[in-house]
Amino acid sequence: NEARPGSAAPAALDAAVLSQSSRPVRSAPASTAARSATARPTAASTNPKTPGAGMPAMTRRQSLVGVSSKAAAPAAAAAGPSAAAAILDEDLFTATLVSPDDGARVLVENLAPIDPAVADAVRNFDAKEWRVRTDAATTIANAAMQMPPEAAGVCAAGFVSVLRQATGWKEGMFQVVNANARALLVLVQAAEGLTAWAAFVAVQGFVARLSEPKSRPVVADLFTAITEQVGPKLIVRLVTAVANEAKNAKLTTEVLEWVGLTVQQFAAPIDARSLVEFLRGHVFEQPNPAVKNAGISVCVALRRRLGARFDAMLGDINPHLRKTYDAEVAKDDCADRAAVPQRRVRDPLELPGSNAARSKAAASAAATTSGAG
Repeated sequence: NEARPGSAAPAALDAAVLSQSSRPVRSAPASTAARSATARPTAASTNPKTPGAGMPAMTRRQSLVGVSSKAAAPAAAAAGPSAAAAILDEDLFTATLVSPDDGARVLVENLAPIDPAVADAVRNFDAKEWRVRTDAATTIANAAMQMPPEAAGVCAAGFVSVLRQATGWKEGMFQVVNANARALLVLVQAAEGLTAWAAFVAVQGFVARLSEPKSRPVVADLFTAITEQVGPKLIVRLVTAVANEAKNAKLTTEVLEWVGLTVQQFAAPIDARSLVEFLRGHVFEQPNPAVKNAGISVCVALRRRLGARFDAMLGDINPHLRKTYDAEVAKDDCADRAAVPQRRVRDPLELPGSNAARSKAAASAAATTSGAG
């Protein structure tokens, strides 16, 4: 029971998105955004006793996608450009990445003063015995509950890096998966900010677990907590991109259920047009009725939020699906619903190419020019 074949889709997605560069990892510049400044740790200690010290230097691509990238690259190339490629800004992720060395170090520096057992825990995520791996994650979670929030963000990024380097994404025991997800959930909920890199890698690593009934609840809660940190635009685009790559009916259905709830819970902007493109181009073309029904539920959630103008956005779809959609909308319009609590976003990340992203870039350029003058 120790080994479970890992999902090829997240690795292929990761490789396709980040395969453009293999230059060595470089430190973030001093001008990196505030999110990066609060979350990026300093260089790894050369002390041989530091967990992870002495490991060979990793290229930037290896640090981002892990040692499985070479195996995933052919599959990604065969699949063509990833659906996520248009979402991600490699420089944004590079500026906030955390190496496994740094990840282990920041966990020990921030959590070992609370519980000295953390120093051993960070070495045990590759332990042969699954109970030892579970205890390692539990130790991290218990210490994180007592840490100051200003350090939680960098520890969340560090924990993600340690898991990615270890067996975390390929873990075969649901008990360990759930313990890892709970530990990261504690860190994310406590954090005052989360980097783009940590958000992306956490979603990429855990998204396949949405299709596993015993792990789905805690992973769904984790994704909601991450969305509260960086906003629904990025996370919804990422989970739907993975579902599109995976071609797995069960995973697609679970992703859509989470997306539908997220659309209702968050008042922050969502890229509705891209979501509709995913529904029309992928979901409604599936033969599985459960996938189509889950897609209709997302459409109803979008209409509840956007009003009748969503009907024009949805456009022409299969007549049978349109009939189902119209019936669900009619029931939804007549339903006596309790108000859905609106979740707030701490610091939303803007997708490259969006109007908000261009505005921020223009403001940054203007500030730089003014400072130089």
